[in-house]
Amino acid sequence: MSISTSGELGNHNSQNASVSGDGRYVAFNSVARNFEENPSRLEWDYLDIFLHDRKEGTTVSVSKIPEADAPYFNSRNVNPVISRDGRYIAFQLVASDPEQNTFKYRNTGRGTKWQIYLRDMQAKEARMISVSPEGEKGDFFSRNPVISGDGRYVAFESAARNLVEGDLNDNWDVFVLDRETGKLSLALLFGEKKLQRPQASTDPGISGDGRYLVFASNFDVRAPNTQRNREDIYLRDMKTGKSRIVSLATRDDSVANAGQ
Repeated sequence: MSISTSGELGNHNSQNASVSGDGRYVAFNSVARNFEENPSRLEWDYLDIFLHDRKEGTTVSVSKIPEADAPYFNSRNVNPVISRDGRYIAFQLVASDPEQNTFKYRNTGRGTKWQIYLRDMQAKEARMISVSPEGEKGDFFSRNPVISGDGRYVAFESAARNLVEGDLNDNWDVFVLDRETGKLSLALLFGEKKLQRPQASTDPGISGDGRYLVFASNFDVRAPNTQRNREDIYLRDMKTGKSRIVSLATRDDSVANAGQ
């Protein structure tokens, strides 16, 4: 699928593919420069994201849509994930200032951090979603996005501390964006008061309807206030707000539901 609209094979590496529900659309990132007639990238250290339409035989840039009044993310774009119908694509990007097209990956500085973007291929719009309620971009790295089948929910992990109020654990957390309401929420919350735990949570996965979220965490339901090196897998029901451990050798509800 890493071919240009004219059928030419990409002239450099392509990887990290994601496919739509019916298999029509394939998103991937690539350093190839022959997928566009007039690529703006001048060096091989830029990674762009492309979308191949198997029905139409076209390959277009997700990082740049010529018909849209949108910035060209002349930087490093990786880990695309696509909604079931191929309309929405979430990905992570590192750039000092994507609107100015001034960033080179190998010249990173303290101000450059991975952020999460969501591209609407139908509306030809893109926006950063790893942002605070005030619209400020995350103050530390965000990565590994996943998207629900209908594109409504996008989950990702982040070490940023300014994305939601009350994020005080100074650690990696999993966040979930409801695209329709615009609300960004934390995943690792337990107890009646929905308290945040100090342990890290990473590697999110999400069900097709967005109701169920899975993630890894070194949180220990047996000793909630301790730190450990081992991680377990948790499942959170976003409708009921309850979380449970699922990486158990045998079913033990007394452990699985601890800390709800």
